[in-house]
Amino acid sequence: MATATATSTKTARTLQASTSVSAGGSQTSSTWDGRTCRGGTITARVTNGGTGPTVGCTVSVNISTDGTTWRQMQAVVAGVAASTPYDFIFILSKDVMYAQVTFSGHTGQAITAESYLHEFSSDLITY
Repeated sequence: MATATATSTKTARTLQASTSVSAGGSQTSSTWDGRTCRGGTITARVTNGGTGPTVGCTVSVNISTDGTTWRQMQAVVAGVAASTPYDFIFILSKDVMYAQVTFSGHTGQAITAESYLHEFSSDLITY
């Protein structure tokens, strides 16, 4: 009897490299094309500066069927504590075709935003 061995293909992707977003500003990441993938996990981080914003930054994950018309899949709001990072995790199922992350809505102070993707593209089973 043969023994089955599974090997997964996973790739790290940068959606939004660390960048400063001014108070009242907005930043949208690059678009992830998931049409040939089996899903993934987005990590997003908002870091407040030495003075926290008055209203926390909203982190939105948006999905699309065509890469141009976007619908909000999920949104969370970071806290307002000074010098504090806020981390968020979003799971993309295999049926998501395109995804991007938007950072917006914070007031009073700039924040630093970044997001990455753990892409899962295949399982190879050998015997």
